[in-house]
Amino acid sequence: LYAGRLEGISLPDLSWKLRADRKTGVLTVQRFGIEKSVYFDEGSIVFAASTDPDDRLGELLLRQGTITLDQLEQALTNLLDNGIRHAGEQTGSFRVTLSLAEDRVRNKIHMDVIDQGAGVPEDLRERLFEPFFTTSSQGSGLGLYLCRELCDSNGAILTYDRTDHGETRFRVSVPTNSQAS
Repeated sequence: LYAGRLEGISLPDLSWKLRADRKTGVLTVQRFGIEKSVYFDEGSIVFAASTDPDDRLGELLLRQGTITLDQLEQALTNLLDNGIRHAGEQTGSFRVTLSLAEDRVRNKIHMDVIDQGAGVPEDLRERLFEPFFTTSSQGSGLGLYLCRELCDSNGAILTYDRTDHGETRFRVSVPTNSQAS
């Protein structure tokens, strides 16, 4: 996007310029010890994040229609693509499963993307959803981060774990209507 201190330009003007120039990247603003980031893809705001846990910038963008529920589908598609890419690294063949289950005790719907890939080493798991973190020379390090942010912005939770059979599992958990009310 642009780098450095951008003094003398208002955030709305800068945002408009990024949209008009169809920029892709991250606009990060630091003020009073809080860092806010707005992510652009070809001029469109795709999501936002903040270091302040009480900041609901992503929810604000969702209410304004900037973030759509279609992005939840995009997150699942990205997870499936990721599973296909990594599942075959060891064996040359792959199997990726998308499953859907209702958890009535916790009032959630779970959507699991499961593959037989090697998974993420234990020492790297805490960084898995960080922006620009990647274990692949071909990766940008934004895929899983974007998936988590898209889920968070839509009231879903994205987690990573291994199944009882040693498979890699990314789980998107969405509250049912009875929990949301």
